[in-house]
Amino acid sequence: MTSTPSFSSFPDFSANTEAGPSKSDSHTAITSFGSFPELIEPKRSSRRSRSPPDFREERKSRRIDDEAYKKGSSKRDKYDDGREKNRKDRDKRVKDESERYKERRRDRSKSRDRYKYRDRDRSTDRNRGNERDRSAERRYKEDRRRREREQALNLIRGEEDTKLDRSKRKEEKWEKKEDGMAWYESVGKVKNVQEDEIPPSNSFFCDTVGDRDAVKYGSTSSSSAPRYYREGKNRVLGLNEGLRIVYSRDRTEKGVEIAPMGRPYVPRYNSRQARSAASEHLQRILLQSTNDQGPFNPFANYLHFEIKRNDQAIDLPSYRDIHQNQDEDDGLVAIQAAIGSYSTLEEEVRKETIAIEGFLREHPDNIERWIDYSRLHLKLSPESSNQNQSERSNKTRAEAEVTLSILSRALDASEKNFNSSKLHLAYLKAAEEFWAIEKVTNRWKNVLRELGERGNSEIEMMDLWLGYIAWREGHGFAGQGGGVDEVVEVYEECITRLKGNGVAVDVQAREENMVYLFLRAALFLKQAGYTERALASFQALIEITFFKPDHLRQPSGITLTHDSFDKALGEFEKFWDTGAPRIGETGSKGWQNTTSNLVSIPKVTQSLHHSSEDPFERWLEAETHAETIYTLPGRATDLDTEVEDDPYHVILFSDIRPFLFNIISPIVRLQLIYAFLTFLGLPFTPPDSTSSSPATNDPHLSWTLAHNPKKRHLFWPSRQGQRKLPWQTVGGEPMDPERSRGLESPFESPVKCWSQDRSTLLGKKDKWFTDLGSVDIAGLDIDLIRNAFSLLRPLVPDPAFTLANFAFEAAVSPKGAVKLAKSILVSDRDNLLLWEGYARLEKQRGNFAAARTVYITALQAAVAHRKDGLVTEDELDLWAGWSEMEFEMAEDVRALEVVSLAVGSGQDRLSDYSVPDRMPTPPAPIALLKARQHYSSISHTLSPSQLLLKSLYSYLIDGIEPTRTFLLNHLASLPPSSPEAEQTLQLLTKILYLHSSRHASPASLSRSTLEIALSSFPNNTSFLSLYLYGELGGRVYGRIQRLISDLTSNRENNGGLTIYLWAIWAQGVSSHRTFWDANGTGSERVRLTLDKAVNSTTGKCSAALWILYIEFEVLMGRYNNAKQLCYRAVTSLGGCKALYLLPFSKSLRSHYTLRELKDWSELILERGIRIRIPFENYFDNSLDEGLLEDLPKDEDLKDDELGFLTQREIAKPY
Repeated sequence: MTSTPSFSSFPDFSANTEAGPSKSDSHTAITSFGSFPELIEPKRSSRRSRSPPDFREERKSRRIDDEAYKKGSSKRDKYDDGREKNRKDRDKRVKDESERYKERRRDRSKSRDRYKYRDRDRSTDRNRGNERDRSAERRYKEDRRRREREQALNLIRGEEDTKLDRSKRKEEKWEKKEDGMAWYESVGKVKNVQEDEIPPSNSFFCDTVGDRDAVKYGSTSSSSAPRYYREGKNRVLGLNEGLRIVYSRDRTEKGVEIAPMGRPYVPRYNSRQARSAASEHLQRILLQSTNDQGPFNPFANYLHFEIKRNDQAIDLPSYRDIHQNQDEDDGLVAIQAAIGSYSTLEEEVRKETIAIEGFLREHPDNIERWIDYSRLHLKLSPESSNQNQSERSNKTRAEAEVTLSILSRALDASEKNFNSSKLHLAYLKAAEEFWAIEKVTNRWKNVLRELGERGNSEIEMMDLWLGYIAWREGHGFAGQGGGVDEVVEVYEECITRLKGNGVAVDVQAREENMVYLFLRAALFLKQAGYTERALASFQALIEITFFKPDHLRQPSGITLTHDSFDKALGEFEKFWDTGAPRIGETGSKGWQNTTSNLVSIPKVTQSLHHSSEDPFERWLEAETHAETIYTLPGRATDLDTEVEDDPYHVILFSDIRPFLFNIISPIVRLQLIYAFLTFLGLPFTPPDSTSSSPATNDPHLSWTLAHNPKKRHLFWPSRQGQRKLPWQTVGGEPMDPERSRGLESPFESPVKCWSQDRSTLLGKKDKWFTDLGSVDIAGLDIDLIRNAFSLLRPLVPDPAFTLANFAFEAAVSPKGAVKLAKSILVSDRDNLLLWEGYARLEKQRGNFAAARTVYITALQAAVAHRKDGLVTEDELDLWAGWSEMEFEMAEDVRALEVVSLAVGSGQDRLSDYSVPDRMPTPPAPIALLKARQHYSSISHTLSPSQLLLKSLYSYLIDGIEPTRTFLLNHLASLPPSSPEAEQTLQLLTKILYLHSSRHASPASLSRSTLEIALSSFPNNTSFLSLYLYGELGGRVYGRIQRLISDLTSNRENNGGLTIYLWAIWAQGVSSHRTFWDANGTGSERVRLTLDKAVNSTTGKCSAALWILYIEFEVLMGRYNNAKQLCYRAVTSLGGCKALYLLPFSKSLRSHYTLRELKDWSELILERGIRIRIPFENYFDNSLDEGLLEDLPKDEDLKDDELGFLTQREIAKPY
C-alpha cells in the first residue's frame, strides 16, 4: 500500500458491481476506501494471436519503444543543430561587445555623455511602451465594467435583456458527460483500461460522495478552485436580481458578501480604521421584489428565476475619469433608491457629537452625558469595536488627550461637576494612560484632599479611595517613593478617616466599608511577605470585637463612644504585650478568658534539606521553608536563633493599632468572621450569597490559587500516554478512532463559584459539586484554622457555620470529621441540623446504611418532640436530606417512600425502615393520593426543603417534563438574581443531570435549561461545567466556543475573574487532543484566553492569572515569553512576592543569567518586599567583575571599551 487509506465516505454500489480490487493482471489499482467507481473492462480482441500469451505484451511494448526512439532521435538532431547555432551567435555577440568596450575606453568623457542620454532615451521609450500597454488594458477593463454596470442597472430597474449570457454559452460549449467520481478520488488512480475506450465525462457533475475536507474543516479550500458552481448565477432568493454573491462563507469564513452583479467593492484607500468601523455598522439589506415575478407560492414544486435581458447599452464613463457625467449620478441614485439609504459610522459619530454638544450647552451639569461624550470618539478605534462603551479605554496618547480635554471642560462647566467623584475618576483613569507616575500620584492626592474638604459623602469618597489604592498597588507602585510601606500608609489613612468622620447616617454601611478595607490591607501585607503583621491585625480585631471583658462592654442600646473605644484599646495593649495565646494559636481562650498563668508552648521546628546545588535555587528553598514554618506572630520572649535578626517577625501593638476600629452591627460582625475565613484561605461565604456577588469576583480577595501549585496543575489537561491512531477497525470496517470526551465528570472544575448550601458543603464528590476538597486546602495552616473554628463556633448561632467546620474537617480527614460531629452532638443533641450534617458526613464516606440510620433516629426524636403537631423547618430539612440521598443512590422506590412519609402517613412505623435487609416497597395508592393533595396545597412561599420534596415527588410520579415545568414556573415567581432563584436553578439542573445519566433523554432538554440559568447567573461555574460536559459528550464544540467568547468579551454580562479562570480551564479541556502537540491549536486557544484575561481590567490585578500564564508558557517551552510576562506581572501587580520568586524557580532559573537574577534581587529590596533569608547567605549580590574575564587575552582593552562592556552588563536585561 503506497498511500494512507482514506475512509471518510462510502458510496452506494449497484448489485451487479463487485467490490474489491481490480482483476486486471497488467495493472494494480491503489487501494482506496473512500469511493469505488465502476471500472470498464477492456474489450477482448476478436482475432486470436498465435504467439504465446506471455510474449504478446512484451512485443507490443518493444514496438512502442522503437517508435518513440525514432521520433526522439529526430528531435535530438534538431536540438543539437539549434544548440550549435546559438553557440556561434553567442560567440559573435561576445566578440562585438569586447570591441565596443575598447572603443568606449578610448574616449571616456564622450562615451559617458553618450551613455547618459542613451539610457534616458531608452527609459523614456520603455515607459511609453508601458503606458501604451496599460492604456489598452485600462480601456478593456473600463469597457467590461461599463457593460457589467449596464447589466446591473437593467436588472435592478426590471428592464428586459435579450443578450445571451456569455458565461452560459461557455458552459454549453464545454459541456461533457458525467463520470460520477469525486475529484479527490481521482488522485493517484491507476488506469486499467485503454485511454481511447474511456467514455468522455462532463466538466460538471453531481458529487454524490462528498468532499471529506469540507466535512473536516467546515468549508472548501480557499487555495484551490472549487469543484462546483452555483446554478442560480450567484443570485440570492428574496433579493433583487441585480445583487449577486461576491464571496460566500467558504472564502471569507464570515458570511455572504453581496454586490451589484457580483462585483466586489475595491476601496480606493486601505484604511484599517474604516474597515473596523464599517464592520460595526453592517446591517441586513432588504429589497423589494419585482412585480413581474408575482407573489411567492410556498406550495410550488420549484422556484422559477426569470432572467431579464436588454440589448440596449448605455455609454457609462469610466470610474477613473475625473470629469463625471450626470448620467452616472443618476445611476447611483437609482441604486440607492433600490437598495436604500445608509450612513457610515463616522457620520453616525458626527451626528451624535452634534446632538450631545447641543444637549450639554443646555444641561452642563449632566455628568453621565459628559462621560459618554468623552468616550464617544473611541467608537472609531479598531480595538474597541467589540467592547461595551463603559469598558472602552484609550489605546493611544492622542485618544487619551481627547478624553482629558473633554473631561476638563466638564469639570470647569459647573461647581457640581467639580465635586463629582465620577468625573474625577474618569479623568484620572485617562491620565494614567500617558502621564508620569509622580504626576498621577500628586493629582490623586490633590483630588482626595480637595473633595474631602468640600464635604462629599462617604460613598463618593470611598470610590475615590478605592481607585487611589488600586493605582498605588498597580502601576503607581513602581514610582518614586513607591513600595509596600507607602501602600500600607494609604490603607491606614483611609481607615483613620472613616473612623474619624463622626456620626454616620448609615452605620452599617460605614462598618462594611471598613471591614472590606481591612481585609484588603491584610491580604496585601500577606502577599507582600508580611504574614505575621497581617495575621496579628486580624487576631487583634477579633479579640477586641468578640472577647472583650465584661467591664469594657457597653449596655445594649448604648453606642460605644470614641473615648470608650480608646480605653478598650489601652486595656487590650496590656493583654497584647503579655504574649498570651491569641485566636488561632494553640491554647487560645479569648481575651476575657485568659489568665495570668501562661504556659509557653514549645514550637516544633523542621530541618531544611536542600535538593539543588545552585545558590539561587537553594536560597528559594530556604525562603519558602521559612515562610511555611514562621507564620505566627513572634513574641519578644521567643528565643529562636533563626528569627532573632528578623525585625518583622515580632509584632508590636503599635504596628497594628491603626487598623483597629469598633464594630457594633451584628451583620458586620458576622461578615468579619467570614472575612477571617477568607484570609485563612477557605471559600465559605455568608448565608444568602449568590455567585454574582462582588466579593466572589474581586481579584484582590482571591489569593489562594496563587499559592496553591497543585490546584493550578488542574487547569491543564493530562498528557495522553498512548499513541494517537489515525484510524481503527471495528468489525472489519475502518473508521475514525473513538475520541475521548476529555472530561470524565462535570465536577472536576478547579474554579468553584455557586450558591452554597448543604448539598455542596457536604456532598459526595462523584455525585455533585463540592465546596472544599483535599486539593483546595493544600498549603493552608490546618492547626490555625482548627483553633479558629473551635473558638468562633460558639459565637455564631447559625448552624451553617458549624456545617462549614464539618466540611473543612472532611476535606482534611473524613474520619476526623465524623469524630468532630459526634463530639459536638454530645453537647447539642436537640439540634436537628447538626444531625442532618452528621448523616451527610456518613453519606460522603459511602456509609449509606449508617446515614439512613442517623436520619431515622433524628426523625423519630423530632416527631416525638413536636409541639402542637406542627412540623418545624429543621424537621423538613431532615426529610429533604434523606429523600435526596436515596435519589442520588438511584433508589427511586425508597425516595418515593420518604417523600410520602414526609406528608405524615406511616410515620409511626419509622423504625421498620432502619432494618438493614428491608426491601423497599412502593407506597399504597392512598398514601400517594394524600401526598399529592399535601404538595398541591403548598403552592406559595415554598422553603428550600419543601421545594425539594415537592420536586422529587413530581419527578418520581409524573416524570422529568412536568418537574421542569413546575420549577421554571416557580422560578418566574421569584425575584431575578436572588439567592432563592439560583438555588431553584441548581436543584433543577441536578435533577436533570441525574436523570440524563440514568435514562435516555434529548440533549436539548438540559441545554435549554442551562442556557436559561446562565442568562441569569453567568458566574455560576456549576451551570457552566454542566453545559461544557453536555456539549463535549455530543462532540459539538461550536456552542462551547461561542459561550466562552460571549462570556469573556467586554459586555454587560462580563463575569470578571471567575469567568476568565473557568474559560482557561474549559479551553484546555475542550482542546485536550491537541493541547500538548507542537504548534497545536489547543494551546493557542488557551494562550489567547490568557492574554485576554491579563489585559482586562480585573484580570491584570490577579496574581493567579499572571502565574497561570507564566507557567503555561513554561509548559509550552516558550521561555522568552515567560520572562517577558514576569516583567509585565510585577509592573501591574508590584506588591505580590510570589511573582518576584518565579525567576528563581527550577523551571526558569536556567533561562536567567547571573546578572539578571541579581537585578531581580535588587528589585525585591528596592520595592520593600519582605524576605526572611538574606541574599548574602547564599550568593554575593554585588556586581560580578568576573563576567568580563572571558575576553581575549591577546588584546588590551582600552578604557572606553572596558567602560562600554561594564555598562552593557549592568544594563541587562533593561
